[in-house]
Amino acid sequence: MAWRVLSLDGGGILGYSELLILANILKGIPQLHGEESNSGDICPCDYFHIITGCGIGGVIALLLGRLRLTLAQCLLEYRTLSTCILRESWGGPLFDRNKLQEVADSIVERYCHTPFALLLEDDITDRGKTFVFAVQSDRKPYCFRTYPCSNDQDTVPIRISDAMVALLSARGQLDEVSIETSDGPTAFSDDLYPCGLRNPILDALKEVREQWSDQTIGLILSIGTGGVPPSDIPDLLRLGKLHDLMIPSLSDLVLPWKLLGQLRHLASIGTIDRSPDEVIDMLEDNERYIKNKLHYMGYEDKYNRFEIGPVQDTGPNDFRSVKETADETGRYLSQHSERLVSLATQLQGVGVSH
Repeated sequence: MAWRVLSLDGGGILGYSELLILANILKGIPQLHGEESNSGDICPCDYFHIITGCGIGGVIALLLGRLRLTLAQCLLEYRTLSTCILRESWGGPLFDRNKLQEVADSIVERYCHTPFALLLEDDITDRGKTFVFAVQSDRKPYCFRTYPCSNDQDTVPIRISDAMVALLSARGQLDEVSIETSDGPTAFSDDLYPCGLRNPILDALKEVREQWSDQTIGLILSIGTGGVPPSDIPDLLRLGKLHDLMIPSLSDLVLPWKLLGQLRHLASIGTIDRSPDEVIDMLEDNERYIKNKLHYMGYEDKYNRFEIGPVQDTGPNDFRSVKETADETGRYLSQHSERLVSLATQLQGVGVSH
């Protein structure tokens, strides 16, 4: 059987949309046979040979692939993660590193019976092989794997929860994270969304070719997280220039929480010295490059991309905007129902062997 790949973008709270889209696709499989479906009971690792992602998408990939959670379990843990790690004060990064580590440890312990569970699985099967990409401080992607590397590169054991923390390390969002890897002490700190690593599909396909050169890929499901509305970028960039001077008192500004969330992430990623048009062009150029590369590699017809539009007045770190994200996702799903059914049809049949 040709392999199926699930790839999840980074994007903060907008990663919630990825789970809703995935649930809609997978619940459509039994419905094709006239059966009732409860999407919450579905384990995505039963339908995909490879699960990958970056940023929050990487965290979701670990929950679905390494911990093998159902969609209902993953949605619950996603909400737990997103609501418990915000820093209480405005005098530093948005997320509290200690809180994040505690929450990640507790999630892993809940399903592995120990917070010290390692990425590398003892029982390797053909389902849900998982690898995720965090970004090192030198901007190079680093691949965390749940399987032995073919070149014996991964010789240092890494905890699942430590990988989750590294995945979320980004400027202005979380202090730089350093963990021991096969390369020695490795520091992680990405640019914040949307200017950091966003869609990891090209890195993912490279990993598949290097680790399983004898396998063919029959289907790629890539789910994105939308982006900042272009109309919001000019004002956010202008406000961002005040960030370094005013960050201790940002909470005193008469601005809505949603705008503050966007301000903090744009102001801290180095975009403030770029024009709005440059930021927009950069994002569009990246999408064109991915499409052209997939065409050149022969994957264009196998690549299924789903992504909501921008959620107005909602930044990627605005974890209070779950409802807005869900509403926008609902509208998107209703507009793309035929594509969703078509993909469910491709995914039906014999599941991934256990």
